[in-house]
Amino acid sequence: DGDFGFTANKVLEGSLAILNPEIKVEIFEKYMDHFNCKGHTFVLCHGKDNIDVFKNMPLTLNDKTENQINEYIDSQDLTGNIHFIKGDLHQSATTYGKKFRYKSVGSFFGSSEWIHKNFGNTPAACDIDIIQNGSILETRIILN
Repeated sequence: DGDFGFTANKVLEGSLAILNPEIKVEIFEKYMDHFNCKGHTFVLCHGKDNIDVFKNMPLTLNDKTENQINEYIDSQDLTGNIHFIKGDLHQSATTYGKKFRYKSVGSFFGSSEWIHKNFGNTPAACDIDIIQNGSILETRIILN
């Protein structure tokens, strides 16, 4: 999304602060960053960027990607329940590494022409994690 996507996210952040001040919004400006919630660490990443990482992270975890994520986890001294969440491919899938869950999430937008030609037609969707009694309930809502 580039600058437009960043601006749209900042508008959403401001709107949510007005609608419900209890909702916490954090927009990351780094390629990869993390936050903690109820004993779980969520590492967020788009899956590629327009500066250094031009090849998409895969839909499901492979050895090379697991090693890259483990380097981040180790450099940040992360332990415990770690969830790596990434977008980019507009498709949902969950696989597991030794230290973390690897989750590719769908897109509110669905498919662009480029996504459709390269990865197939994907419906607009929202992937959701709910933390309940220390466990993760994972679900997906198809929007169209």
